[in-house]
Amino acid sequence: MFLFIFLFFAIGQLGRLSFANQAINLYLYEIPLALVVIFWIFKYKLKPFPSQNTWIKSVLYFFAWLLLSLLISIPYYNFSQNIEAFLYFARLTFYFLFLTYGILAVKKLKGVAYVTLAIGLISLAQYVFYPNLRNLSYLGWDPHEFRAFGLFFDVSIAGALYGLIFISTLLHTFRDKWIQYSHYFLFGALILLTYSRGLYISLFFTLSCYFFFNKKIKLIAFMVGIFMLAFFILPKQFGEGVNLARTFSITSRIADDKEALSTAAQNPVFGIGYNHIRAVKEDLNPETGQDVSHAGASYHSSFLVILVTSGVVGLLIFIYMLFNVAGISTLSRYAIIFLSTYSLFDNILLHPFVLFLLFSFIIFRRK
Repeated sequence: MFLFIFLFFAIGQLGRLSFANQAINLYLYEIPLALVVIFWIFKYKLKPFPSQNTWIKSVLYFFAWLLLSLLISIPYYNFSQNIEAFLYFARLTFYFLFLTYGILAVKKLKGVAYVTLAIGLISLAQYVFYPNLRNLSYLGWDPHEFRAFGLFFDVSIAGALYGLIFISTLLHTFRDKWIQYSHYFLFGALILLTYSRGLYISLFFTLSCYFFFNKKIKLIAFMVGIFMLAFFILPKQFGEGVNLARTFSITSRIADDKEALSTAAQNPVFGIGYNHIRAVKEDLNPETGQDVSHAGASYHSSFLVILVTSGVVGLLIFIYMLFNVAGISTLSRYAIIFLSTYSLFDNILLHPFVLFLLFSFIIFRRK
C-alpha cells in the first residue's frame, strides 16, 4: 500500500485536484494515505498518546494552541474563509497523525528507493526537455527557467525533496550500494541545477553540522571544493533564475517578510488563526481579487506563517515541537536542521510534499 502511495506521490503536481479557484487543493496520494491513517486510528485507537514520548506531547501542545487560535478567529471571517482555514488545519493535523501512528504501525518498506530514483530521473529529464513553466504561468506557476523542479513545478519544494533524499542517503537509509551512489550523483546534480541559494546554504549548513559532530571536519573543506568545481562546470543558461547574484527575489522576500511581521504585530498572542493568510492578503490587496498564485495562502518563511497564524506563543511551541521531533532519530535530527534552515527562506516545512517525505523517512529510519 505504501509503495502504491509513493507512486502517486512521485507524479507531484500532476496528481493535484483543485477547488474554489485553487484555494483548496488535494493530491491523489493523500486519498489512500488518509485511508491508511484512518485504519490505524481504528486499529490502535489512542495507544500512541498515553506514551511518555516528549515529542508526542509537544505535538499535542502545538495543535491544541493552533486549534484555540483558530476557534478564537472564527467570528472575524466569513463562512468560506473559515472552511478553508479549517481544511488547512485538518490537513496539517492529518500529517502529524500519519507520523504518530506510522512510527507505531510500520515496520519496514521495500521499493521506496526505486521511487526516489524515478523522481530523480524524471527531474533530470524535465531539466533537459522541459526547461521552464511559461506555458503554465496563467495557472499561477513561476517559470523557473533553466532550473530543476521535476513534476513538483516549484524549485523550492523540489529542492527540499532533493535535499531530504540526499541527506537520507548519506545516513544509509538505502542499503544497496548502487542505489546510494546513484542517489549521490543524481540528487547532488539536481540540487545544483535548482540554482536555489536557500537550498545551497541550508544543505551546506546541515552537512557541516553532520561532519563536525562526526569529527570529519576535513570533509567540510572537501565539500566546499567539490561544490565550487561542480558549479563551475554547470551549464550557465541565460536568465535571471540561474543568476546567483539576482536581487529581485531578495527584494520580494523582504517585502513579504515586512508584510508578515506587520500582520503578526496586530495579533501578537493568538495570531489570525491557522490558516487565514489568504483572507488577510485579499483584504490588504482588494484590487487584485482572488490571488491565483500558489503562495497566496502563505509567506516565504514557514516560521513567519506560524507566527502570523498562531502568534508568538504558537511560534515558540512550534520551535519546541521541532526540537523534540528532531530527537526521534539521527535522520530526523539532520532532516529538521536542513528543513528549518531552508524554511527561513521559503515556506518549506508546512508543504504536504515535504511533510510526507520527511515523516516517511522518519518512520522507516527511526533509530
